[in-house]
Amino acid sequence: GTMKKFSFKLNTLLSLRTQREQAEAQNYAQALAQVQLLNQGILALESSLEKHRQDHESKMREGYDSHSAQMDLKAMNYYKAQLEEKSLELRSAQNTLEARAKILSQTRQDKEVIKQYREELQDQHHYQMQCHEQKLIDEMALRGGIRTS
Repeated sequence: GTMKKFSFKLNTLLSLRTQREQAEAQNYAQALAQVQLLNQGILALESSLEKHRQDHESKMREGYDSHSAQMDLKAMNYYKAQLEEKSLELRSAQNTLEARAKILSQTRQDKEVIKQYREELQDQHHYQMQCHEQKLIDEMALRGGIRTS
């Protein structure tokens, strides 16, 4: 009957929304991985920069040749430029992550709404069936077909 058709439509809708939620969860996971990767890259660059800074300082103290000291400065400038670039990438990746988190949360809600609705309808349907059965039993009892006591 109509209940069957309706519950089929609901199930279809629920499975579509579940698929969409899974896809968004994947998008979120990718965005998160990107942020983590950039964070690791930044840490690595920072430690390289620090190493060259320390090397440079000790060379200056020990009065090393200027060429070697120049190389350290060049390296430091390179790492600084890389850090600026990566920091911009990170900011962008964090924005993407935030946006994906919102979308994921919304698709999750969309799915839950249908899930709850379906459960309520199933409870209602179950209750109607019970009422219907009880009515049949009562009618049969009235006809004397069943002893209720």
